[in-house]
Amino acid sequence: MKATLALSLRPSLNGAKRIPLGLVVAAIFLHPSTTAQITVPYGDAYNFAILAHTTITDAGGSQVVTASPSYEANVGVYPGSSITGLLPSQVPDGTIYRAGTGSDPLLISASNAASHAFDVAMGETPFTLEPAQLGGLTLVPGVYRLPDTATLTGTLWLDAHGVVDPVWIFQATSSLITAAGAPGAPGSSVSFLNAGVPCDVLWAVPTQATIGTYSDFVGTIIAGTSIVVNTGAELDGRAWALTGAVTLDHNTITGLPCTELNGDTGGTTPPAGVPDSGSTLLLLGTGLATLLGLGRWFRSLIF
Repeated sequence: MKATLALSLRPSLNGAKRIPLGLVVAAIFLHPSTTAQITVPYGDAYNFAILAHTTITDAGGSQVVTASPSYEANVGVYPGSSITGLLPSQVPDGTIYRAGTGSDPLLISASNAASHAFDVAMGETPFTLEPAQLGGLTLVPGVYRLPDTATLTGTLWLDAHGVVDPVWIFQATSSLITAAGAPGAPGSSVSFLNAGVPCDVLWAVPTQATIGTYSDFVGTIIAGTSIVVNTGAELDGRAWALTGAVTLDHNTITGLPCTELNGDTGGTTPPAGVPDSGSTLLLLGTGLATLLGLGRWFRSLIF
């Protein structure tokens, strides 16, 4: 966006006419910048909560559900055909597809779409380099590059920060591992602040993603090789393994549609250091007053 400001350099004796200059300067500096919306196409993979290349293995008790009747939480494997332990009754809002059963065209298209989504996500720039350990961080919408083996111990906070359609993309360099916990006490979790839903989050992992025991994780995981969701872990999102297997063990996999946005805050208290609305207004007021002062100083130099 290009802004043009025309100023008269003639001195003015009317102080009231000088105030708008400071307001204009403040508006220029305080107006939020606009950036292109990040978009990752999911294609025919969209309706798959679980998608694997070789096998899908479930130790029993896993569930795949959906929060919207407009979305199918399907399960598919291609070109492999082995799905063990996962029964149709555990996929109440979708269909189980496997190679060689008449659904090959759909599975091929979905697999290709998942690979394309991975390539697009990994190619998104500019990105911010983050430490390998994500626990304790508070991140606004954007693209984040994770060095070495990415780990998550504790809580990763995702703050929408007033963005209407927030998107978080995490580009792992190698693998992703989240810490194990116990029933009712997850060792790792992802929580939202100020809006955001699991579908707004995408994890592109070149090798294996391992979700620790009793973790609470969110987002679409696209792994270059395999995905292991350990005992009791909950995933609000999707698990797509491009060249390997998806392994489950008494998990709840909640596939969510990408067209829904809401004000989900995760039911948790924001950590220290994240400003609330009152402190934000205070900061804006302080900035406005400072810029008005700068405007008067600028006029004194000219006049």
